Amino acid sequence: MFSNINPLLLVMLIVGTASDIAVMIIGTLIIIGKVRQVKVLGIGFVVSSVFALISHLCTMAFYLSSEPVSTALSWESSAAGIVASVAGSICVCLYIHKNYGCKWVYFPVLAQPIVSTIARLAFEYVLRDVSSTMQYVFSMGLSSNATSLVTGSVEAVILIVLFYKNSDKEKLIPHAWIIRLVEYCRFLIIPIASIIFYSVCLKGELQGGDTGFHMYHDSYGNLVLLMYIITMLGSLLAFLMPVYILVRIKRSETEE
Repeated sequence: MFSNINPLLLVMLIVGTASDIAVMIIGTLIIIGKVRQVKVLGIGFVVSSVFALISHLCTMAFYLSSEPVSTALSWESSAAGIVASVAGSICVCLYIHKNYGCKWVYFPVLAQPIVSTIARLAFEYVLRDVSSTMQYVFSMGLSSNATSLVTGSVEAVILIVLFYKNSDKEKLIPHAWIIRLVEYCRFLIIPIASIIFYSVCLKGELQGGDTGFHMYHDSYGNLVLLMYIITMLGSLLAFLMPVYILVRIKRSETEE
């Protein structure tokens, strides 16, 4: 049944699915807890994990389905992933607004998916007349990862700074900025590695011959392997914030 799926990809999807379910359960415990301050974060964990679970299941079904069905599943997986990210970001913004009074945080954080989409379409338009297919592939890979690096960094740095600046008066989750920093460091690995990879391939392609193609053919598998490993690490790190908040809630309830 799963013979069409790369074993490491299958492990990644299983780990991701298990992580989604666990985060969903922890988020529910946060919601039903007595501390109202973090209930909105619990809602964010539940909603984002539900859509992340849908994304993982669609990805798994993608590799098991026929061509017409797989196309729809690919789109559904991407859409669910975007909704999961946006839902989580909205709830974090609501928490920061309510507890730190930062109303402006919504714009830079929620503008990320819009800016990324516009940038991707713009790059596709600009690069439509490149001289070769491989140059187009390398240029799009380079531009999309550069966009992801910039937009993702803007959101991550804003949230890290806000949690850090308010850590002194934050009695419940004062170390949230450290977890955000760890997650951001994990995030940086894939876009930076991809930018280096596509830059080297594009340079080889521009030098003429099949240098760029051979570099891509010989090294792309290593990049995919890195993506799988870092994605699995991300699934495990997804536990950090929910578990930290739940532990702090239980400690707060005990002290009361």
